Amino acid sequence: MGTDRGGWRMKVFIMLACVALGLAIAENIEIDNGSLACDDSICRVVCDYGFIPSGPYAVPLAESGGVVCEWPVGVVTGGYNRAYGGEDTFLASTEVYSIVRSEERNSQLPELPVERKGMFGGWVGGLAVVCGGEDAQGAVSRGRQGT
Repeated sequence: MGTDRGGWRMKVFIMLACVALGLAIAENIEIDNGSLACDDSICRVVCDYGFIPSGPYAVPLAESGGVVCEWPVGVVTGGYNRAYGGEDTFLASTEVYSIVRSEERNSQLPELPVERKGMFGGWVGGLAVVCGGEDAQGAVSRGRQGT
């Protein structure tokens, strides 16, 4: 990480100017925690070990200025515990798992409004979204009621 990566935006600008003039180029541009391998129209994002792109692995050259390599995280929410020979205890907890030390990330997330298991989810527009699942009475959630 000891290299100077501050000039990558200028390199992208120069590459765009070359494309506008019809010059074929291929260059690696250093970004924080990775690099962009660009030709005359596409940049491929190559992140350092332990990092992932914040978006697609390949972006148009004109859109490469906002590319970032960041730490990956996993979110575990809801579920259940079962004591040996006991009943299921449904959970409303939400936890973040990451290879980043806990003091370097914000891992404070609110609990779910109800205990639930069997949900599915993903990242939508930079937000963690969790849908479905069933509650302790076995009722399956199909969406918001009354909306």
